[in-house]
Amino acid sequence: MSGKSVPEKSFQAHLGSYLVIIVGLFIIDVASGNGWWFYWPMIGWGIAVALHGVTAWTTRNPNALADSTRDLQARASAAARKAATAPTAPSPQPDTPRPPAATPAQVEERVARLWRMARSIPVPSAREKAFAVCAAADRVAEVLAADRRDPETASWFIETYLKPAESLFQSYARVASRGVAGADATLAKVEQLDLPRLEEQIDKVYQQLHQGDVIDLAVTSEMLDVSLP
Repeated sequence: MSGKSVPEKSFQAHLGSYLVIIVGLFIIDVASGNGWWFYWPMIGWGIAVALHGVTAWTTRNPNALADSTRDLQARASAAARKAATAPTAPSPQPDTPRPPAATPAQVEERVARLWRMARSIPVPSAREKAFAVCAAADRVAEVLAADRRDPETASWFIETYLKPAESLFQSYARVASRGVAGADATLAKVEQLDLPRLEEQIDKVYQQLHQGDVIDLAVTSEMLDVSLP
């Protein structure tokens, strides 16, 4: 293993002297109590030590700095080529305006239309189950109108339940009235599974809308029990 070069030994001696003297100046500064001043020689002399270290390193490795520079230039060139060949990002499009939120009155209008569609179902048993769906939707519409819920809730109820129900009623009435061959199994599924499940889900919405009132009532009842002798 080769020994250290003269520039390296000179730098190490310089660094050792710097550390010893700066520590001594710090101790003197603390003992004197005349304000902090030791950092001025520490900064000025530290710059000289750093330059000495760079000189010693480049003397020991004369090609290191050039190699580092070439490597950096190669990386920059590769990045520039990659950027030049990358596909251009599409220009941002303006945000699509959101449709206005629904109102409780619009919910009532959609429920009224749902009733009309239910009356057009030709199969009596299926029509009765469609009426049950409409009745459940009526209860939700009444809560939305009475409590003046936020428009987002009304829009959500229309999109999630009323529109699918309208589509289901309309399709069932059309297929059942035309006597389409092979449709009996599908019609039976809608009557026995889909319509009852739709009524159940809408009724759950009704219960959820009232959940806050139920909690308030329970809290009031508990407070009354505590206050009464």
